[in-house]
Amino acid sequence: MALHDPIYHPLFLGRRAAPETPPFDPFPPSGRKAWKGVPQPRRDLEFHVNHYKVNLEVDLEARELRGRATLTIEAIRDGLREVALDAAELEISKVSVKGKKVHHESGAEKLTVTLPRPLATGKRATIDVSYSTLPRKGFFFVGPTEAEGTGRSATGS
Repeated sequence: MALHDPIYHPLFLGRRAAPETPPFDPFPPSGRKAWKGVPQPRRDLEFHVNHYKVNLEVDLEARELRGRATLTIEAIRDGLREVALDAAELEISKVSVKGKKVHHESGAEKLTVTLPRPLATGKRATIDVSYSTLPRKGFFFVGPTEAEGTGRSATGS
């Protein structure tokens, strides 16, 4: 006999009733089916980002953000040569590793950085990305209202 009241836990029922009483109701089935598609490599399994450092400059007049992101990555598979990063609506001006420019391609909301030499498992590299953007989401430029006068402000979310 299964009890469905959380107050009646097997611990409180005594030695004889405890083995016959499940402690909790079983979880309902999720309805998910096994993956049968073609396996594709996951970029999050190729490297981890251990550290981000972001310097951001806000241009209120142009409603533009200019920034520099420094990422320290660690390879989790041997021979890591390319690093794919999310870069939606970013204008990439420079990408470097150890202060030297490296080959990169941007498009389709991705930035692909080619490392100067392959990274072995557990080895780290620091990638510097300089960029600019005219944000449409996540960062809003708010102009003055009649009550506020001529001041301007920017907000992030």
